[in-house]
Amino acid sequence: MTVDNADEVMAEYLLKGGKMLAKSCKICGYPLFEYKGETQCVICPLG
Repeated sequence: MTVDNADEVMAEYLLKGGKMLAKSCKICGYPLFEYKGETQCVICPLG
């Protein structure tokens, strides 16, 4: 995944009502999101 693509994915989750958290994924380093009541990494499938 490219940085531009990662930015697009994160922006999409924000537009859907997700909340970017101050914590980052231990695997890829991108911010974690709270979405539909779950904390998840929206970039890597393991986060």
